[in-house]
Amino acid sequence: MRISIVSFDGFSEIDTFLLLSILNQMRSDGWKADIVCAGPKITSVSSVVVASQRPLEWANDSDVVLFSSSTRMREVVADSKTLGRLQLDPERQLIGAQCNASLMLHALGVLPTAEVCAEQPALAWLIQAGLKPIVAPMRAHGNVATAGGRLAATYLAAWAIWRLDSDSAARHALYRVAPAGEEERFIAHALNIVRPYVTGEAAQEEPAYAEEVAVAPEPIVIATPAASYEAEVAPEDEIVIAATQPVPAALIRPMPTAVPGFDGRGEPAYCGIVQAVGKVGTVQPLLGGVLRVMVVSERFGLADVAIGDHINVSGYSAKVVAKTERSFKFDLATDAVEATTGLEAPGNEVNLEKPMRPGTRVGGHVLGGQVDTVGEVLKFQQVGESWQLVVQVASAFAPCLAVKGSVAINGVSLTTNQVKDMKDRCIFSVNLIPHTLEVTALKALQPGHKVNIEVDMFARQLQQMMAEVELPGVAKSRKAAR
Repeated sequence: MRISIVSFDGFSEIDTFLLLSILNQMRSDGWKADIVCAGPKITSVSSVVVASQRPLEWANDSDVVLFSSSTRMREVVADSKTLGRLQLDPERQLIGAQCNASLMLHALGVLPTAEVCAEQPALAWLIQAGLKPIVAPMRAHGNVATAGGRLAATYLAAWAIWRLDSDSAARHALYRVAPAGEEERFIAHALNIVRPYVTGEAAQEEPAYAEEVAVAPEPIVIATPAASYEAEVAPEDEIVIAATQPVPAALIRPMPTAVPGFDGRGEPAYCGIVQAVGKVGTVQPLLGGVLRVMVVSERFGLADVAIGDHINVSGYSAKVVAKTERSFKFDLATDAVEATTGLEAPGNEVNLEKPMRPGTRVGGHVLGGQVDTVGEVLKFQQVGESWQLVVQVASAFAPCLAVKGSVAINGVSLTTNQVKDMKDRCIFSVNLIPHTLEVTALKALQPGHKVNIEVDMFARQLQQMMAEVELPGVAKSRKAAR
């Protein structure tokens, strides 16, 4: 997901940096939030100078565009050149604004209603522009949201994450910024604010319009010397605060282990033993090229699966975003579609496995549900009582494949019998016993079919540490593709 946090001179540091911090908690899921500016750098209301990470036009092709408030917002919306550089479309983008930044949405013509959220100091500007400000933390109409108050950036960020991923993902992102000891209360409050605008429930309270609220006079600003400093931001990196001493490990809070079977980092692990075969049902296009895939299985059993849990779907660790008794849905981002095969085609049979739990007997080998590459079936033929499956992959994966080693094909743990490292490719073979064919979807494979390959994770890490091998496709991991 590409996220633009659009900020101008006079920007509020809380708006911009809080949005940036929360949304970049999703980087491991393929999200990337950048500060987008009209010029090479901007200066905040407190004289903090920040280099632009992306030009203003970057917002036009972003999945999410969020505007920070600014003390100079009236100047910005009066600049026709600046407005002309932005071509936003609420039909394909999530768009949001903090406080007086609603003026920008108004000037761009993307507000679906005159009602916008604001804090007290911004009311006069909004009323003068013909808008109807509401003293409320957040409101959303379809794909457009406004928020009132600096810390309401939390709600905009949670809204975007929940809309494009899940409430579980929003919960994990908010956990990283929550006050220590108040995590559950902080997260519950934020999600309660956001929930009506994701689930379609009606807001509980009646809006308090600005005309009904006593507007406080503009506060007196007392100028005090402020040291300017520059936070240079590399285009592909997050803002990093340098520390003179390393942070003691005891002070680092671990992520909550919400799902049984997750390790301390919240990562699922599998053993490559298929529990049921499912079938791809509907495939629904969403914003940003995301595909919402439904998988149907009569025998898999979903009673112990919660929203936000993971299921290995033919080698890809999929996060459940919806479920019924016999089906579940997960989202595939564009890079996930490119890095995998067979997950987005209705009617395809897929192998299904739930994550291991503590104490689970490992019947195959440990998998991360990470598709390292897509291989091609060269042969699939019966040899005696078993079947030989021959697959080719890029030659760069040869160091991670060994005779009598482990490999996962479409999520099934198998043992390699032969490995041939050729100049332009690597060919390996595995043998399938009749039981494996009976209980998996591998029986439908034919020469020319594509398959999801995960090499042995320990072999991969060892090779990368010892030989600094770069494996094509490894960057397109399960996390980067969800």
